[in-house]
Amino acid sequence: MPYRLDTAGPDETSAIADLHTESWRQTYRGMLPEALFGAPVEAAMAKKWSGPVAGREVLVLRDGATLAGFAAFFPEHPDGVFVDNLHVRPDLKGQGIGGALLRGVAERARGRPIWLEVLVANDATRAVYRAWGGREGPHFDTSVLGAPVLSLIVRWTGSEALLGRLRERAPS
Repeated sequence: MPYRLDTAGPDETSAIADLHTESWRQTYRGMLPEALFGAPVEAAMAKKWSGPVAGREVLVLRDGATLAGFAAFFPEHPDGVFVDNLHVRPDLKGQGIGGALLRGVAERARGRPIWLEVLVANDATRAVYRAWGGREGPHFDTSVLGAPVLSLIVRWTGSEALLGRLRERAPS
């Protein structure tokens, strides 16, 4: 893979916000109300990426200057490493980018558990997380940009198990 994993720089927040918006529009259509995919998602992503967040780290995967994906995570969360966002440019899905990003998070986890939230309706992503050894928890009600949704938590008990699973499945 010609991609390079790196820590995001402060000059990349606009590109991350754009990729995040594009990913939401491609991934969550049919799972969230259509009205959210215009100005509401643009405003939410602009706000989310407007500046640093205490305790948040962001990894990016680049092909030269092109942003292929990113993972935002909180390594010191009391319940383990919390992956707040993991997004891949929609036209690059299925090429191992998401796995490479999560591998980067797991390598920084120092053995701690890793977890994230996912929409119950997001069957494709849930299947990938299960293939990577993630264990799903019970469903719970929450909201996304004010819209009620059903979500669940996916957990990996330790970063070593996740790393082993990702290495097994890495493209050759």
